Amino acid sequence: YYAHWTPDIGTSYSVKLNCNGGNFADGSSDVKNYAYGTGVVLPTLTRIGYTFEGWYDNAGFNGNPIKEITATDTGNKEFWAKWTAIPAVAPTINTQPKDLSFKYGESRTLAVVAESAASEDYMLEYQWYVNTTSSNTNGRLIPEATNNTYDIPNNAQVGTYYYYCIVTAKRNDNNGVATATSGIAKVEITKLAGPAAPNGLNPVAPSEMGQADGKITGVNGTMEYAVKVDADNWNACQGDEIAGLKAGTYYVRVKATDTHEAGAVATVIVPYGDNIVKSITVSDDGYKREYYTGDGLDLTGLKITVTRSDKTTETIPVTKEMVLGFDSSTASEQTLTITYEG
Repeated sequence: YYAHWTPDIGTSYSVKLNCNGGNFADGSSDVKNYAYGTGVVLPTLTRIGYTFEGWYDNAGFNGNPIKEITATDTGNKEFWAKWTAIPAVAPTINTQPKDLSFKYGESRTLAVVAESAASEDYMLEYQWYVNTTSSNTNGRLIPEATNNTYDIPNNAQVGTYYYYCIVTAKRNDNNGVATATSGIAKVEITKLAGPAAPNGLNPVAPSEMGQADGKITGVNGTMEYAVKVDADNWNACQGDEIAGLKAGTYYVRVKATDTHEAGAVATVIVPYGDNIVKSITVSDDGYKREYYTGDGLDLTGLKITVTRSDKTTETIPVTKEMVLGFDSSTASEQTLTITYEG
């Protein structure tokens, strides 16, 4: 047999309460000891921003919460208060960022207006993002864009962008956070108007009609040209002249850049080259071929056919001014030369 002992009624033991940041609620007070045979209800705590989950007899909060020390409990006691942070409430975005369209070199401001839950103490934080697609997820974070407004820089490249803002409501009591994402603001940055039409352009005719060795001088590498003013494809200028041109009308302008549209068009007319004589043929018969010593030159019936650069032909009677090499002072066989526009 073994003896069983119980404490005397009224035996006192110590109690230590670890409030973990909490305060005793109205009507509750600290418990520092208890007496055997007398039960003690553990006090209720309050803590701003947290829900009291009860007392535990271990710092790891294992087991079930303890509400009281019973009349049959013995020994010194230590309890730890368990807290659960009250979740933050997402902010409300009352004013969404608006779509914008403006020229390169200008700046515009995006803005959101948000408010936190009125019943709690919150701090609002802002972070702007930019996207290449119409989505308010997976955008690129814009460093230092942490206000409710964002000034789009005036050196932003031409293009279409999609901006949005994530607003974070942070509780000041327990640092809990909740976020709200704004709608998308479509921002179109367009090119500036191009420069005036270039001047100082000089057309040079081809060497002769039908040739493709004309040119336009006075151009530079910033320009381009086409044979139609509304052409889809323009040719880039190389150097200070456009070579290899036939006679005709050409259009020259300053090329578009990343920031500017193509410039106004200058119209340049390359004139036709001379319609020169390309060949001469002499008629086969119908003219005098034999002469006696002392005879004068007789060109009756002698004709030539002239072919020009444009492939046209013309039959022309031969005149004395056109003939070289006739001499009837001595008998001999002679070859005469006929010239025309030469």
